Amino acid sequence: MLYRQVLRKILKCGLLLIVVGLLTASTSDEANAGVIGGIRKDLKTSQPVESSQDDDDDDSWSSCNRRHRHCHDDDDCDSGSLFAEVTWCLVKGVFSWTSAGAECGYSAVGSMGENGTPSHRATLYSQLHEAPDYYYSLYPYQHGNTYHLDQGNYERRYLGATEESLNNYVNALVRDNARDTAQNLRAFYGYDLEGTGVHLLSTTWRSYHQDTTLDIDFDTLLENIDTGFNGEQEVDSLFTGSVMVSRSFFRRPRFDWRVGCGVYWLGTDGYGGWGLGLSTDLDFFLCKPLVLSLECDLGLIGSFTRSSIRTTIGANWKHCEVFGGYEMLTISDTTMNFAVCGWRLWF
Repeated sequence: MLYRQVLRKILKCGLLLIVVGLLTASTSDEANAGVIGGIRKDLKTSQPVESSQDDDDDDSWSSCNRRHRHCHDDDDCDSGSLFAEVTWCLVKGVFSWTSAGAECGYSAVGSMGENGTPSHRATLYSQLHEAPDYYYSLYPYQHGNTYHLDQGNYERRYLGATEESLNNYVNALVRDNARDTAQNLRAFYGYDLEGTGVHLLSTTWRSYHQDTTLDIDFDTLLENIDTGFNGEQEVDSLFTGSVMVSRSFFRRPRFDWRVGCGVYWLGTDGYGGWGLGLSTDLDFFLCKPLVLSLECDLGLIGSFTRSSIRTTIGANWKHCEVFGGYEMLTISDTTMNFAVCGWRLWF
């Protein structure tokens, strides 16, 4: 009889320890999930609600939306190919949009060095009339306190009614490496100022064509989290990026303000999605060698938002710029504040 009572107490204590252990493990998992784990939990609980087929038929983005929504129903859907297709459609549309001006600017200016007939000169003057208001230097401060070269200044100084003045105009543009296209490549590292241990790695490719800009951005968030076993840690990750197309809203030799739209995407363990958003950014060439940049964007991926604000100030020497600054990145309900530093190549 005593033996049975002791056995019952042991069983009760054992069951109690198991329940306490399970509760502790569950709490520990949530505590050790980290910032990225918290974002992942929010994303998984905010899956977009699908619309009916009738809504799809009435949507102006019908082909893209139907395929995007069907991907949620089809486990075999290739989200990578979908993203590539959407990106290609966007880029193709932008280049079609700017095709009317693709033959203007430096591509036309480069042919002006040829000595042609009067009819040829008339064609060149017609192309000059459609030339962009500003050309790009090879890099900031190549020609004084500016990055954008004022086409009107060259026209006033060199262009006249004679063949010689036309050649002088062309020679001045060639001498100053004036172009209607330019690129830059930027990479930086960010550390969370709140001490959560989240690291940000970012790379951006930017291509200018006259007043149109194409940005391709790729960001990686990394975080070391405790596994709960003997102090071991593992790396959690989240990937996000965008393809944005913008137009110069206001441009001067030392200032360029752009506004645009594009596609955002995000991927992490157990979740992936894409959406649309808006962006605005500016570059202000204060005085040699300082470059001030400000970028803001807001996008919707599924049923949650992704936004960021970034400001940097850098020192430029020829083709290379080294900068530091601040970025606030918000994904769903999580906001992270980063101190950033990196470099940018202009070419």
